[in-house]
Amino acid sequence: MPLGDGEMDRYVICAHCNRRITSREDLVTALMLFSLVPYHAGCYARALRGCQTAVLGNEPVNGLGFTIGAGVSVLLSVWVFFSVGPMFALLFWIPVTLRLYSYYTIESRLD
Repeated sequence: MPLGDGEMDRYVICAHCNRRITSREDLVTALMLFSLVPYHAGCYARALRGCQTAVLGNEPVNGLGFTIGAGVSVLLSVWVFFSVGPMFALLFWIPVTLRLYSYYTIESRLD
């Protein structure tokens, strides 16, 4: 049965093995240079051990550590906003923006 135009957009495809990711527990979103890419958890581990380690981020964007770091960066941005200025405070919103972008563009398709 052929898929409609919108049905294929719901799938998340692993950047390493090109197979469909079916669960959020198996999904790892990683920062590769300047783009977010989805991986299976096992494929991400193999990619870190392989030759992609120079361009692949060591911390998954959808992991607990990155999420906590994004929360801390919000608090730091408020402090920097009042102590240094608004231009420097914007730098602390980069992790928050990455985390939200990962959720809305990749993770939300697996609900």
